Amino acid sequence: MPNYATLRNLIVSIAKLLPKESYLVGGFVRDYLLKRQIEDVDISLKGDVEKYSQLLAKEFNADFFGFKKENLPIREKVYTLFVPVDEGKIRVDLSECKDLKEDLFHRDFTVNAMAWNIHHFAQGKRIIFDPFGGERDLRERVIRAVRLENFLEDPLRMLRAYRFAISLNFTLGQREREFIRKHAPAIKTVAGERIVTELLKVLSNPSSDRFFYETCKDGFLPILVGFPVYNLKPTLLGLRKLNKLVEEGFIEKLAQKLEWQKKTFLGEFGEEALLRLLIFLKNLPPKRVKKFVERYPFGSFATDYLLRSLEGYHLLMENPPKSVADLYDYLKRFEKFLFPIGVISKVSSHFERFSPILEFYRGKFKKFSTPLLSGKDILRIRKIKPSPLMGIILKKLVLAQLEGKVKTREEAEEFVKNLLRPSST
Repeated sequence: MPNYATLRNLIVSIAKLLPKESYLVGGFVRDYLLKRQIEDVDISLKGDVEKYSQLLAKEFNADFFGFKKENLPIREKVYTLFVPVDEGKIRVDLSECKDLKEDLFHRDFTVNAMAWNIHHFAQGKRIIFDPFGGERDLRERVIRAVRLENFLEDPLRMLRAYRFAISLNFTLGQREREFIRKHAPAIKTVAGERIVTELLKVLSNPSSDRFFYETCKDGFLPILVGFPVYNLKPTLLGLRKLNKLVEEGFIEKLAQKLEWQKKTFLGEFGEEALLRLLIFLKNLPPKRVKKFVERYPFGSFATDYLLRSLEGYHLLMENPPKSVADLYDYLKRFEKFLFPIGVISKVSSHFERFSPILEFYRGKFKKFSTPLLSGKDILRIRKIKPSPLMGIILKKLVLAQLEGKVKTREEAEEFVKNLLRPSST
């Protein structure tokens, strides 16, 4: 991310092109005052927002687009620019502000409802418009709603309240908690896609155990996931253990042993978010897991990742493979999910069940699981036509390779030639 000097220089340059009543608002003001990493610049101005967006795009050679802001009638349209700087790109959002106080009145939390005239900022003047006590709440480290009714304007804000409290290491106001307890069912009116994004932002935070604890305590979690949550202790312990494993370097070492390339999904989220979700889901009955992933559109990659990892983990717990044939079958089914299976096995204190799979995978499977003969070779040697029999023979050949019975192509041809017609797999 760009440093503060780069950011300040950019804002000074932007200010020269904007009208007098242009304000830095929202998360920018909050994070600047807290000296936190700033993700983007949010500007509200009086005037033709599209015209000024085009002007800035031309001046800074930036891409820009407009989109309608859901659930926020005060800011109907927002124009987003990605401005190139030495360290990459800075996102700048511009929206029209007909009445500044009214704009801030409809924002979610007091810490996000402050405004700083961009020209004052450029001149180094710390004059902040703060009608709802945002600076006070920053000092007191508390998340308070601008007004409780704003939760019902967009019920996703109930989930965001917990996320902000956790990401800023603040507390959530008692009045807000009581309101959420009473109105939690309103979260069910929010589009699943929006909930997924917020949920994954929470799960990307190492302190997500606090999210599960507080939302469960307030009765919000059961409504969010769609079923009762009776015993949260394994989830809380598991999430804390995962953090410890990360600190100790275990997770990185496991990824290296498996030659695992960490994944990203839905454009912005890392694999850590899915690992934390797995730690919660692994303690649930399969029917509830299925209900949860059907309720929320995580996308095909993440859904497959969750379901297949859990399937592989539970199979390992119930009936760990021991023979070469069983180990081979397990790896053919779950090779793409070994990393998450290994992680949750370690978190659950059952890594001894995963270790033989890891050893077999890194040793024999990686070296000998590719058949020494092709399907065409099998057809030629056995003088048969393409059929399921060819697949059965290939599997028997691979198992013979893994058991050390076949080591060369010549031995493979001899093995296939002398192999009796199999009656089953």
